[in-house]
Amino acid sequence: MSTIRFIFTDFLPAATRHIGEQFGEVVKNDCNERHNRPVSFSHFLPYTSFESGVDLSNGDQYWEDNPYITRLKCLGLVAATPILHAIGLVLNLANRIAKIVSFAHFWHSSSDHYSLSEKSWSFGKDLLRIAFSPIIYIGLELSALYGLILPDNGRKLYATFERCAYGKELLAPCFQPYATRHLGGGVPGKRNEW
Repeated sequence: MSTIRFIFTDFLPAATRHIGEQFGEVVKNDCNERHNRPVSFSHFLPYTSFESGVDLSNGDQYWEDNPYITRLKCLGLVAATPILHAIGLVLNLANRIAKIVSFAHFWHSSSDHYSLSEKSWSFGKDLLRIAFSPIIYIGLELSALYGLILPDNGRKLYATFERCAYGKELLAPCFQPYATRHLGGGVPGKRNEW
C-alpha cells in the first residue's frame, strides 16, 4: 500500500511537473547551444565497464543505483518513451524547423555571441536533429529495453539519446552523467531514489 501511495502522492505529481517544465523549455529553446550537455562518441558505445559509478571509457560519473532499481526505471521508460518522447520530439521538431526556416541562428539575439562559423555549426546541428529524430526516437526505446539486460549501459545510452535530441534530459534526469535530480523528486545522489 505504501508503494501505491508513493506513486500517486509523491512520484507522479513531481514527474508531471518536471515533464511539463521540460516540454515548455523544448518549445522555448533558443539558438544558444552552450547550455546543452555534451555528447561524444564514447557515449554511444553499447558496452563499457563501470567502476563505482564511473564510465571507464570516458570518466563520466553516474549515480549508483541497485541494478534491480535501474531495471525498474528502464521498464518505466519502456512504457513512457513511446508516448512522452513522441510529444517531446514533435515539439522539438517544430522548434528546430521554425529556427531553420527563419534562419534564426544567424539573427536571433541568443546567438549574438557566436561567430559566423559557430552559427553555421549550430544551424547544421539543428538540421541533424531534425533528420535523425526518427532514429533518436527508436534509439530511446531500444536503449530502455537494453537497460533491462545491462542496466548501466542502457542508462548511459538512454541519457545520450535524450541529450542528442534536446541537449539535456527529459524523462531520465538521474540517468545523465553528473546528474542533479530525479524525475520523481527523490533526494539527489541518494542510492535507489526515484
